[in-house]
Amino acid sequence: SLTYMTGTLVKTGHALAAAVRGGDPWAFRPYMALWAGLVGGALLGAVVYGRLGLDALWPAAAVAMTLALGVRFSRAA
Repeated sequence: SLTYMTGTLVKTGHALAAAVRGGDPWAFRPYMALWAGLVGGALLGAVVYGRLGLDALWPAAAVAMTLALGVRFSRAA
């Protein structure tokens, strides 16, 4: 595994190769879900950027801030 996403791609290939050799035929699904999230986020970001330009960063920043504050205040002290 070289980096996070290329490592996931390598693990997907390993799981698919193992399935061909008789291993678990569904072991690749978690890795493919990560890739689907990456591709989906890239596509959604491209569409929103095409419509809003750099103003597309504000909703993303608001979601990130909301999630960060949610995690910060949900932790036990």
